[in-house]
Amino acid sequence: MLNGGSIVSAADGTVNAVLTHNAVAANAGRKVDGGPVAAPVVNRILFNAATAPASGTYTKGATIWVEVWFDQTVAVSGIPQLGLGIGSRTRQATGQLSTSNARLIFFRYQMQAGDVDTDGASIGANALRLNGGSIVAAVDGTTNAVLTHDAVAADATRKVDGGPVDRQPFFTAAVTEQIQEVGAPVSVTLPAAVGGDGVLSYALTPVLPAGLTCTRPADTTTGGSIGGTPAAAQAETTYTLTATDVDGDTAALAFSIAINDPARLAPREGTTIYRVNGRRVTVTVRPGTPEDVEIELPADLAEDVEVTLGPPAADVPLRSARFGFGPGSPPAVVDIMVFDVPDGGLKVCLPVNADLRAEADAADRPVRLLHYDGSGWESVANARDLGRQVCASGVTAFSPFAPGYANTAPRFGAAQVAPQRYLVGETVGVTLPASVGGDGVLSYALTPVLPAGLTCTRPADTTTGGSIGGTPAAAQAETTYTLTATDVDGDTAALAFPIKVARLVVSVADASVVEGAAAEFAVTLSETVAAPMMLRWWTEDGTAAAGEDYRAVTAGTLTIVPGRREGTVTVRTVDDRRVEAEETFTVWVTGTANVEVSGATATGRVADDDTETARRRALGIVLAGVGRTLAADAVDVIGGRFQRPTAEPRAAFGGQELRLRREAGTGRWQHAAGMAYGVAQALGVEVGSPLGGSGFDLPVGAAWGLLTRPAAGLQEPARPVTSSEPDQKSTGS
Repeated sequence: MLNGGSIVSAADGTVNAVLTHNAVAANAGRKVDGGPVAAPVVNRILFNAATAPASGTYTKGATIWVEVWFDQTVAVSGIPQLGLGIGSRTRQATGQLSTSNARLIFFRYQMQAGDVDTDGASIGANALRLNGGSIVAAVDGTTNAVLTHDAVAADATRKVDGGPVDRQPFFTAAVTEQIQEVGAPVSVTLPAAVGGDGVLSYALTPVLPAGLTCTRPADTTTGGSIGGTPAAAQAETTYTLTATDVDGDTAALAFSIAINDPARLAPREGTTIYRVNGRRVTVTVRPGTPEDVEIELPADLAEDVEVTLGPPAADVPLRSARFGFGPGSPPAVVDIMVFDVPDGGLKVCLPVNADLRAEADAADRPVRLLHYDGSGWESVANARDLGRQVCASGVTAFSPFAPGYANTAPRFGAAQVAPQRYLVGETVGVTLPASVGGDGVLSYALTPVLPAGLTCTRPADTTTGGSIGGTPAAAQAETTYTLTATDVDGDTAALAFPIKVARLVVSVADASVVEGAAAEFAVTLSETVAAPMMLRWWTEDGTAAAGEDYRAVTAGTLTIVPGRREGTVTVRTVDDRRVEAEETFTVWVTGTANVEVSGATATGRVADDDTETARRRALGIVLAGVGRTLAADAVDVIGGRFQRPTAEPRAAFGGQELRLRREAGTGRWQHAAGMAYGVAQALGVEVGSPLGGSGFDLPVGAAWGLLTRPAAGLQEPARPVTSSEPDQKSTGS
């Protein structure tokens, strides 16, 4: 075997040697016994000098490399480990077999923070571990290596200084939810973080409510404190206390702060007692009540008030044809009941979530406070949209409330879809218009089912109503389709348009011409086309022969321009010198590969232009060669025209009788001497060869055709011809 090399002739260095040879039989004198495979043994361990740091000290992130050599090649599976002595710790270096020398395994370890060894890294005796893998002799793949080895002493050129261990700060305590009141002093101690490197610093974000401040700690036993007197109400807000150590590591602790105005309550679940103007206000919040509902009582409240908040009753509808409540279900509906309604009523504020806000903005409608009066949802007259809330003051009639906006139905506006006219086999791509308005994201549907081969793709966004695409597979009568846009609360808009799929049919009108003229065939499609339509056409022989009677077309094309359905194909005919009957050929027209077209054929008719007068003139010229005048002979020929052949048809030429007699048993006719062979030749009648000087043979019936068949286009010869000189006029190419 060449084993990837070559054996060539030394003479030219290119001719390959022939490697075939005879076998050499086994011989008892050549027995082999290599004995068992010896186990691989570690014969050397050393630190890789090429990767040692120039300073002699490995720092954090530096990699130390160790070479373990065996006395033979080995195979390694898994990831072996080698214990390195670094200070008082043993760090495990991971190994990988060298790709260039199978006797060598490289081990590597990357220094970490906290790794310190002022004497230098070392390797203890027998520190090599398989770690779940194997090291075996490569020669057989089964004999395990012996892993015992000597220690490698510490060396001052391999010192290690990974720097101090990076410690992360963390909190061990939490801060409870802080719900405070306007005008009430606040004092909250914040917990301290532990761990981290060096002295910790603290920050509290975002800015505290007006009237409150955060005092930073003078020591590390606390994270500071919040103190002061809130000056204004604030909705529940999340605050973050962050502890940072000297090298930038951080710990974070989050908690919430809400500042309630006693006159504008933001009650929590359960029963809460408030004091407003010295009067008792009891607020009960039942489970399932939407969060962040606020109630504001008159500052001059003169009597105790009880307020109950809860979810709506089961019979309260959560949809409305007139109003939108935003995406999702159910909407934020709260049932409010007030006992002993104070003079002037209450102010009610409901939260406006981000989804409702986005939907109302998209509909270009302000958010309103709605209430349910038992028969339907109505807008509270004096409600104001405040962005994150919608509020109404002076409320005295209480029932379920909800934030919402005036509903708008989707509409297509001036958008239209033109009547769609497709052809079977034609590629279709039509974008449908999008509806505008409506509530939330619109969905679209197209009905009824599209013609076979077409599909409607639903839109991924709201810029279109989808698209119709594909290739129609069959014809379909004009059908009205409806594109329906539906918004989230069921309002719809509809856009109707017709679709018709037609199978394109081509028709071709017959054409008749005199030989030598161009035959024009009118081609008509059953439908106008929206894009250039290429048709294929060709000719086929009938009684007319291509090349002799007309110019053949084998691969013609006709393009119908957009908006039209008519075209013309032209075939040139050939003007010959023969007297002939009318002849025909066929024109085929069909479609190309892009659109299915039902093809058609037409017949081209070619009339001979060799006239009766020309035939008579030719006959007169022939007879003039034997002493007759043209006029007299022509009269005699016409006057003595043969009747349909009998046993012995005859005709008179110049008072002399011409007879044809049938030759018994041959099926042929023999013309008696006295008529030149050139007469029949000049008339274009196919006859037998001349018979000496006495006559010639005619096929059966040729005598009849000699004087009765029409002749068109026969030209008068330049000079008389004789029976030995037939007319050789060209019939054209």
